[in-house]
Amino acid sequence: MENHMTDNIIPGALLGAGENGPVQLLFSQANRHGLIAGATGTGKTVTLKVLAERFSEAGIPVLITDIKGDISSIAAGGQMNSKIRERLDINQVSEEDFIMHGFPVRFFDVYREQGLPIRISISDLGPALISRLLELSEAQQGVLNIVFKAADDRDLEITDFKDLKSMIGWARDHKDEISDEYGAISTQSINTLQRKLLAFENEQARNLFGLPGFEIRDLFEQKDGMGMITLLECSKLYLEPLYYSTIMLWLLSELFEQMPEAGDLEKPRIMIFIDEAHLLFEDTPKVLQDKIEQIIRLIRSKGVGIILVSQSPADIPDDILAQLNNRIQRALRAYTPSEQKKLKAAAAGFRENPNIDTLEALTALKTGEALVSTVDEDGAPIPVERVMIMPPKSSFAALSNQEIMQRVQNDPLMMKYGQDQDPITAYEILQEMEVQEQREIELERQRQEQYKLESEKQQQAQKQRLKEEKAKSKSSSSESALKKATKKAVRQAARSAGRQSAKAISRGLMKTSSSSARRTVEAAAGSLLADLFGSFFR
Repeated sequence: MENHMTDNIIPGALLGAGENGPVQLLFSQANRHGLIAGATGTGKTVTLKVLAERFSEAGIPVLITDIKGDISSIAAGGQMNSKIRERLDINQVSEEDFIMHGFPVRFFDVYREQGLPIRISISDLGPALISRLLELSEAQQGVLNIVFKAADDRDLEITDFKDLKSMIGWARDHKDEISDEYGAISTQSINTLQRKLLAFENEQARNLFGLPGFEIRDLFEQKDGMGMITLLECSKLYLEPLYYSTIMLWLLSELFEQMPEAGDLEKPRIMIFIDEAHLLFEDTPKVLQDKIEQIIRLIRSKGVGIILVSQSPADIPDDILAQLNNRIQRALRAYTPSEQKKLKAAAAGFRENPNIDTLEALTALKTGEALVSTVDEDGAPIPVERVMIMPPKSSFAALSNQEIMQRVQNDPLMMKYGQDQDPITAYEILQEMEVQEQREIELERQRQEQYKLESEKQQQAQKQRLKEEKAKSKSSSSESALKKATKKAVRQAARSAGRQSAKAISRGLMKTSSSSARRTVEAAAGSLLADLFGSFFR
């Protein structure tokens, strides 16, 4: 591909001619950030394209959010016409020095309809931005912080919504354990969190959150000496302001955290254009807005330049607006008291030029004109100038969806981002843990059942032994009593027999007629024989 850059590129992006000569945004001062403002239809997109083209020609990568879907035209070369020639004449630029051409462009799209998929791991996004997406209360965000901390401590990666839902379900089931380790969490907060996740899991969530996650380093490419222009297709995403602003906040945070300090550079490492920038600050918690202000203020030292695009400077918080040193203001309309107030504020944002009535000029700017105030090499604001903005070198006609997708299919990064990945993360690990817990519960149930059966068997055996011992004891007692009675009867019979025998013997031996003497002898002999016979049966 032919390199279309001119041999003598000025050290800045040429915007047009002012009363004192060319007006440019110096590359060395581009990291002092900027603002492109103006009413609808006044040329903000053209201004954005002109700057992006100049940065790309200087080898500076560019990231642009394409809200209307028309910046894809930057990929194709424009055609010279009378209006472009007129602009060139006004700005004293020859056609020979203004070669029209397309620029290297890479397309990304959350919906995957007009670009490579762009995905973000929920772990990378973090609890603060997830809380913003889910519009959580402070208490609910506290619970989410604990869930993320618990996952991190257990090496459980939360990449997508199924991971997050599983992790919150685990926290619910282990609430007591979690509360002991990280602080009390209420069942009500967890239940509310689960309901909000269920309501929020839509097409954007399924497409945006997951792997492979977008890597910031893929923004820093060049092709044929020109900086790669990365377009984030947002015409559909813009209809979901929370998603749009959250993605941009994440990108800025990642750039801030990953890029090393660079100090003062001859040109920035990357330029970022954020259209409809007011969405970054709408319904944004104070702590998060302070974080944005900090990033914009400090990221310049890392070689990052940011240009916000919005209808009015009043759309931007004052502490952020103070960081935007390069101002390009297209025409404003002021029909209501509120609009007139914004008009005055916009005029006051420029360094005064005694030859220009800034307030009057803002409502009188012609098509293609803008009020411009950039900073000089020392970082000081240059007095405002009325400038006819240069035309873009690229086409005004947006690419068709077929043309975009053809470029996407041929993009080398399709191999990297084209297919979803679903590795083992929190969801799978927690599923396995639950199966293991259920298995252990079942084993314990079986052990308890076996123990119960064994106990019952032992109790039955013990009862049987006691019954048998009792019966045996009763039988032994009956037998002993019978034996004693028998022995007693036998002894009594023996004694009786002994006495009868003694009587017979006594009668035979004693012939005396004295009954008294005979009875005495019989008694003595009977007693003796009775004892003798009875002794045989003791």
